[in-house]
Amino acid sequence: MAIKQDLDKALGNLSLLPAKLVPKASAQAVNRVTSRASGRAIRLTAKDERVKVPAKLLRPRVKIFKATAAKPSSVIRVRRRPIPMIRLGPAQQRLTRRGGRYQAGDMQVGRHRVRGGFVADGSKGFGQYRRGGGYASTALRSWQILRRVGKGRHALEVMRIPLVTPITEHYERESKLSMARDMPREMEQALLRQLQLTFK
Repeated sequence: MAIKQDLDKALGNLSLLPAKLVPKASAQAVNRVTSRASGRAIRLTAKDERVKVPAKLLRPRVKIFKATAAKPSSVIRVRRRPIPMIRLGPAQQRLTRRGGRYQAGDMQVGRHRVRGGFVADGSKGFGQYRRGGGYASTALRSWQILRRVGKGRHALEVMRIPLVTPITEHYERESKLSMARDMPREMEQALLRQLQLTFK
């Protein structure tokens, strides 16, 4: 009688596997693959010649919404706004010698060189001129690295590093590669873990 009860219990557990075990394993596998793909994309974007910034500046811009058993799909949300060069660290003003006198030359910020760049307090109205807004709308929130782009008083450009194209390319590529390369192995390991927990 006891053997029959154990057998019925085991059969009952097997019938529950598709309803409980597989969705949990799928969510775990998706979360691992998503996290790994995001880390690779951040590192590749940071090293990209179009970006060249420390990876620590990119990580806070990424938020991962994890998969669950009820919804076995994850979402990666990335803020792709340009990074102000002032965020890269201390700026070094290079000097050039002309006619026996030293003058301010290019500015080195991290791994970027800004030709004719200088640092100024953006709150004083050194922002980029906006047509229709007048000079009153040129105030910025903080110190920025600027570059003159014309002869006018406010013909200035705030130096930023564009992210939209490089970070999008790396995330799309790594997401596809990770799903094809890592998902089968992660799914197999997640199923084994769930089986071990179920029949412990």
